[in-house]
Parts: sequence; C-alpha cells; structure tokens
Amino acid sequence: MNYITQIQHHAQTRPDASAMSQKTAIGWRHLSWQQVWQQVENLAAHLHNAGIERGDRVAIFADNSIEWSLTDLACVYLGVVSVPVYATSSPDQLVHIINHAECRLMFADANLLPDVSGVFDQLPTLERIIAFTPSPLAPDLSQWLEPAVEAVEPYNSAPEDLFTIIYTSGTTGLPKGVMLTHGNIMGSMTAHQQSLEFNPGDRSLAALPLSHVFERGWTAIVMYIGGHNHYVADINQLADQLNDVKPHVFCAVPRIFEKIHTGIFQKAKAAGKVPYAILNWANARNYLNMKQLQAGQALNGYQRLMQELARRLIGRKIQNALGGNIRFIPCGGAALDENIHGFFIGLGINIKIGYGLTETLGTVSFIPDEGYRLGTLGKPMAGIDIRIDPKEGEILVRSPSMTTGYYKNPEATADLLRDGWLHTGDAGSIDEQGNLVFRERLKELMKTSGGKYIAPQHVEGVLIREQLIEQVAVIADARNYATALIVPAWEALEAWAREANLQFSNKVDLLKDAKVQAYFEQQLTKVQQHLPRYERVKRFTLLSEPFSVEGGEITPTMKLKRRVIQQRFASEIEAMY
Repeated sequence: MNYITQIQHHAQTRPDASAMSQKTAIGWRHLSWQQVWQQVENLAAHLHNAGIERGDRVAIFADNSIEWSLTDLACVYLGVVSVPVYATSSPDQLVHIINHAECRLMFADANLLPDVSGVFDQLPTLERIIAFTPSPLAPDLSQWLEPAVEAVEPYNSAPEDLFTIIYTSGTTGLPKGVMLTHGNIMGSMTAHQQSLEFNPGDRSLAALPLSHVFERGWTAIVMYIGGHNHYVADINQLADQLNDVKPHVFCAVPRIFEKIHTGIFQKAKAAGKVPYAILNWANARNYLNMKQLQAGQALNGYQRLMQELARRLIGRKIQNALGGNIRFIPCGGAALDENIHGFFIGLGINIKIGYGLTETLGTVSFIPDEGYRLGTLGKPMAGIDIRIDPKEGEILVRSPSMTTGYYKNPEATADLLRDGWLHTGDAGSIDEQGNLVFRERLKELMKTSGGKYIAPQHVEGVLIREQLIEQVAVIADARNYATALIVPAWEALEAWAREANLQFSNKVDLLKDAKVQAYFEQQLTKVQQHLPRYERVKRFTLLSEPFSVEGGEITPTMKLKRRVIQQRFASEIEAMY
C-alpha cells in the first residue's frame, strides 16, 4: 500500500473520524477523513485541469495550516513534487528555490503574496499563484476545494518517484534541494511504526514549521497512521493550544525545554522560599536518581518513593501544562543539555531526543523508553544502520529513507553519498551500549591559534544552562581564546536587576552597568567550571537585540548562521581580542 492509498483507506474505513483541526479567529475548524479525501480529490483535479502533470514542481509558501497538508496530499495524489518554502524566507531565498526547482505553480498564504509580487518578474517558470485565503493579489483556494468538472484518479507512485524536494535552511551558502522519493517516505513510515507507539485517533500538535523535514516527516506519519493532526500557525500559540488539544505527541526543539526549565525555576523563586525549596529538593533528588540509573544501578524502595513524590509535586504540574496526555515528545534540531533532559525525564516527561537530517527524511535514531543514556542520541530505528568513519569520526547513515541526492547538484550528491552510505558531515561516536553520541558539525569545529579544537555547539550548550542567557554564539576560530556574543534572557535579567536595586531606563543602559557585567562573568565562571580550560569563554559581549530569522543571523530552525554573525558583529568580536 502506497502513501496516498493509505489516506484513502482511512476515508473509507473511518469516514467520520477527525483527521485535521485548526483554531481560527471564530473557533475550531475540523475535517473528518472523508472530508479530507474529498477536498484532496477536488484539489488534485483542479491541479490536473490547470495543466500540472506528474513530476511537475509545486511550491507551498505558507505557515502551518490545514490547507498546507491538503495541498501536499493533493500533490501526492497527482504524482506532483511539492516544494515547501519557509514563510520567513527572504526574497533572495524565495527566488533561488522557485527558480532552481522550476516550480510551475505556487500556493501561498495571503499575507505573503506581496513578497511574491515583488519578485514575480524574476520567476520565469511560475505560471500561477493560488492564495490559501482570499486576497486581491491572487485567486484563492476555496474554488479549488469544490468538485472539478473533470475528476482524476490517484497516481500509483513507484518507489523511485519523487515525493518532495526540501531545501535545506542553509547555514552556509545557498540552500540545496534534498530529493526525497516515495520509497523514502514509505521507509520512514515503516521504521517509525516499528519503533513508536502512535495509534489511529491519537492527537498530535504541529507547531514546528511544516516546511522543515522534522515536522513535515512527523505529520506524514500522523496522517499515514490515521492520527488527528492539529495545526499551529504561530509558535507563540503553543502553550494555549497544548491546553486546548491535550495532545499525545508534539514535536519540539531543545530551546522550548530550555525556556520551560528556566521559567519553572524563575516562577518558583518568585513564589517564595517554600516553593523554591521544594523545586530544588526535587531537582537534587531527581539528579541523584538519574545518575544512579545511568550507572546501571537500580533505585531502592526509598529512592523510588522520593522519585514518585517529586513527580507528584513537580512533574504533574509540568505534565498538565503540556496538556496532561503527553506520551512522548520527539525533540531534535540541536543539542539539549543532559541535565535539563534528565530533569524532565526524571519527572515523567518523555522527551525523545533523536538524530536526523533533511537528507535522511528526519529521525534515524532516538532514545528508547527504557535503558537510555542521557547525553546520547539513542539507538538506530528499525532497518537503519549507523556507523562511524574510522578516519574522520564522521557519522555515516544507511537507511531506506535516505535521499537519492541533491536536485540538479551532482557534485554535492557525489560528496554526500559514497559506497552506499550517507556522509552526514557530523562528528560523533557510538558508545559501548550502541548509543549514538553527537560531537559537532565537522565544518563548525573551531581551531584556536594554539592548535586546540573547540566544538562551539557543545560550549554553547553548557552556557545556555545559565538562566540569564537566551542566545549565545561562541567565537574561537584562529583566535588564541574563546569568546561569546550573548543575548540575555531579559525577563530573568530585569528581575535580577530589580532585586539588586539597579537603576536603568532601557536595555542598553542596563547592559552597560558594571554590576551586570560582573554578575554575568561570575555566572559564566560557575557554569563553565567543568569545561577544559581551552574551551572556556574568556570574554563576552552582551547584545541588546536577539539573533533572528528576519535579521539573517539564524535559520528558521534556530541554527546559528555563524558566518553572518561574525560579519555583522565584527567590531564587537575584535574588541574582545
């Protein structure tokens, strides 16, 4: 059974079951499986009647929505190749992707149409634009969801047929188009079904961008299994919708849990000495128990009792804030500090840290429910092989879900795929229990002028434990010591400043205060004490504005664009040396 046939199967066997939901300004909108199938059929027919043929590329330039998935499924139905584009893409990125993929048609959010109009004359292959909601700039989707004059049968895709082209978010240079086939998507479905418990009717919340492989891949799994997917267009709505939807699963990036962790301690401290003491007791008890379990030693009766008490006092509140029904939370895209991970795991929040790439159609390994080791990325999923190149220490993957290569880029493909293995560009190791351990992006390793190698992501992961730090970029390449650009966590910093009776009129004024500088230096010294001396940040600069997608310093998946940061803050960096 191929992917679209499975969607049709849900419509035939569970026609009235809920498939897709989204909160709108006037309330919740729901589609049953039968309604989803009818609208996908109609949309595919209109695409066909508009001259779009099997193998053509169709762009989706939008935030998460029901329409996003309906359009994606209609492309699968017709054998068309969908090309997602981040809603935060710059005009230059938009032009590159549409022209490189030679997209003939684009579906877009109405609020993004001015961006397209501004560069439309630079898009020679783009014949038509359809808006997801009414707009004076383009016809809207509503007419395409109605029955077409001429219907069309679903295309029976072969494993080698292209399913999608996903352009990498591009931390360096222009994004490359990762080709993923129907064979890849089915390989991913098989691996996940054999490795995770997710059932028909289970609720999932799509809050990360569908334009990224992580959320796109998981949503594909939810639809294939017959789950009930809920769409979040704005990540700032996540907390409210967790309470509304009460999902069994939602995908997350580590920064979400870093902020939750910081917020928990800040609120407890503000609530008074007793709540803060209870939280610190629970944290200390949890830490000791997790260390013992990681060493392979079982907990005694008293320790289990205290662990359960900590879960009741603290863990239950966190679980309720996440909706109360969370079974597991896939988490990836960056490293999560193992102490923060252990804090949540010990309190009963099943965060499944894993490893994957766009080129592998997302996850290839994750920590199991039992027998896991904190600080690792778990073990390979069913049918997936992972090994380490003995020369470079590079992580190599062989999987049914791995890409066939980069679109129209044979040189990069030849470098990526060698001898049947996908070369990830990541350095790592496999421990004695068979867990994958990530070390660093090989291209991001920094060599100091003294010849020492520093993995910036590792150091940044240590620094971000400090509650006063929101974002950090480590600088060390060709320098004689490491420095950092730090964006403070303003809420925490301002609370500390008020306690210290500091007077300030704005952010810049506060950051210049000698007491603030001294306090940051003191906290950095504490948090870095276990790092080797050559990895420790010796100097830092506090920034008044955050790194942002709009500013070009980070990708839509929150990865640092180090080259851009080093260029933009060149004077600040030089001042630290």
